[in-house]
Amino acid sequence: MTNFHLPKSTLLMLVSALMGQERIREIYGHAVNSGYRFFSYGDASLLIPRIFHAYGPAHHLAPAFRHFAFDGRERDAGHPLGIRGNIEGIAPGQMSYVMAAYFCGFLLGSRLVPDMIQKVGHVRVFAALGSLISAVLILYAVVPNWIAWSLLRLIIGFSFSGSISRRKAG
Repeated sequence: MTNFHLPKSTLLMLVSALMGQERIREIYGHAVNSGYRFFSYGDASLLIPRIFHAYGPAHHLAPAFRHFAFDGRERDAGHPLGIRGNIEGIAPGQMSYVMAAYFCGFLLGSRLVPDMIQKVGHVRVFAALGSLISAVLILYAVVPNWIAWSLLRLIIGFSFSGSISRRKAG
């Protein structure tokens, strides 16, 4: 559930990452034609990816999600990127590489970030990694491709590993 966000905003890009750009354009077209209010004090919307529509009306979403989680497509249940990958038609084998890239990045970050912290300090490294995380989350919507997503997941894993590092410089 979210508000109707302003055009060209990063919030609209994040919603598009889950729903797909074409679907968001359809939804926002309806909102404009119906006179819905936008921004913080405007109307809200419940956005359900089309993949759930096969399971029936929204009030049956919880049991449908349980079925969805255990019908052999577990990759979709644990992470919104898996749902988006399914919407984009990315094969399960390709999504497994995307998801595994996070852990490769995490391991790489656990090896490299302590040296980075020692060289420039914890605050600078934390700020840089936090910025990388934000940028990558937006890039998922821009580049719906499993190879690009694998690289982005590697960066996210690296960044999260570094953001939880407690080693101080000096």
